[in-house]
Amino acid sequence: MILNGVYDYGRGWVAVDITISESPDEIDWFGFYVDGEDPDVCIGASPYMEQFLNPAGTCKLCETWDEPDDYDEKELRIVFFVEPGKCRQLITPYGNIDLSETVSFPDNIKCLIEFEFPK
Repeated sequence: MILNGVYDYGRGWVAVDITISESPDEIDWFGFYVDGEDPDVCIGASPYMEQFLNPAGTCKLCETWDEPDDYDEKELRIVFFVEPGKCRQLITPYGNIDLSETVSFPDNIKCLIEFEFPK
């Protein structure tokens, strides 16, 4: 896994931008969850609104809420959102990600990504 960035999205949300060597249908989304020292505070938030980009991050591979069909490249770039609350670590099947150090959302990625606050 390559961590491209953890971006502050505001209102308690972060966007996680990773590149993995996996096809979309092989991703174990149930293996992604936030974790922390206080189990009463860390309730296991999971990725939300996963969006698939080409490895360079210059275009989306499919519509939001979809997975790309017949993707046969060796690398897949994914941007998704997490609401970590007070928890600062995202556990993934590809390695853990520190959510506490965010940077500004790069404009070239932000303009591609959609987000809807959950109701």
